[in-house]
Amino acid sequence: MRVYLRILTVVWLLALSALTGAQDASDLFGQGVIAYIGTDHNVYILRPGIDEHPTALTSDSARNRRYVFPTWSTDDRLAFFCCDLTFSDNFVLQVFVASSDLTAAKLLYEAENEGYTYAYWSPSACDEGSICRDLAVLVTRLSDTFKVELIRQSDGMVSVRTAGTGAPFYFSWNGDGHRMLWHRNNRQVSLFDTASSAEASDLSVVPNGFQAPAWAPTGDKAALVLAEGQTQTNALVIIDGDSQTVLVRGIPQFVRGFPNTVAMSWSPDGKYIAYRAVNRLGASTLLVVDVETAQLTVSSDDLDVLAFFWSPDSKKIAYITPGTQGEPSANGGIVTRIQDAPAPIFTWSILDVENETETDLATFIPTSSMLYFLAYFDQFSQSHRVWSPDGRHLTYAEQVEGAPSLISVLDTQSDRPVVWNPAHGEFSTWSFN
Repeated sequence: MRVYLRILTVVWLLALSALTGAQDASDLFGQGVIAYIGTDHNVYILRPGIDEHPTALTSDSARNRRYVFPTWSTDDRLAFFCCDLTFSDNFVLQVFVASSDLTAAKLLYEAENEGYTYAYWSPSACDEGSICRDLAVLVTRLSDTFKVELIRQSDGMVSVRTAGTGAPFYFSWNGDGHRMLWHRNNRQVSLFDTASSAEASDLSVVPNGFQAPAWAPTGDKAALVLAEGQTQTNALVIIDGDSQTVLVRGIPQFVRGFPNTVAMSWSPDGKYIAYRAVNRLGASTLLVVDVETAQLTVSSDDLDVLAFFWSPDSKKIAYITPGTQGEPSANGGIVTRIQDAPAPIFTWSILDVENETETDLATFIPTSSMLYFLAYFDQFSQSHRVWSPDGRHLTYAEQVEGAPSLISVLDTQSDRPVVWNPAHGEFSTWSFN
């Protein structure tokens, strides 16, 4: 997977004491669980405002055994993966799933000569038993293309099926969890039925200038970016069965010789699609379009919107732009530089879709795992939550000077940016419930 981000090569110095919160956690939270990768590369969970200390789900990480990217399901199961191929002596993939009560985890899949790339739970139950759920894992293979392994967990039974192959390979689940929309090899859009033994069927469309397709939260509508004939422009298109509706026309395929990549995301209520275009020169504003009327609802004043995430209530969008050296951080320090470590500075902002207002919140430097997440946010935003279930707080991982990286929780509704640092860690994600 690849996206062109304009990244400022800067570093910072942050004056803060580790794990010092700006306010008491018990005043902040009432919902949800954060899963995170600690700086020791084990998997932890934390119920903000409830747990005094995080709970470790693993304890066997080592220099060459590092867990990555915990992934929640909508029924509160948690998948996590080993091992980080950058540090592993053995090319091996292990897929673990913790039960919804988070008291135990089972190894569901293990294979040599394979590695983790990405994973995404089906949003709804499958048909085999009361706890049936599919987990789609995008697998890296030695000297071969990616493949998607469909791991089904149901009433104590586990089955595994190779769904498809391709490179690159992006996918989106439909709301009932029975179908997937694939974008493969930069030229194929395919529909895959999990209940059928047949292979995926290719659609008669010409995809261009996007990464991840986006299925609506409910129903059969899905968003793609398609080439518009010989006009050197693309269109943001809604497909619904055999019908196609152009939502946005005239998106340039190239700007000053560099190809544009469009990222789009449905609001959780299915009423809107937000999108932006980016290439090596920078990114556009964030634009929100009404799906029924195809009218522009609101757009950000900020250019260079690199990544964005809908709040669970569809009222707000948290978005990220390049930050500026010397800006204050929510931790109370000043973002300047981390010695000898080129790193991008980013700023969190909020676009209020209802009130058409914008608010800048906090500036930070992401960890390497967080940077990977942001680079492919249009795929990750379908499977991972940065928002708390009540739509008030954001969680992310950031680097700091002279200390281990931090898991940060940002209050988006305070009069001034308020951040709490519950743990040291490399990556965090909030549960759906």
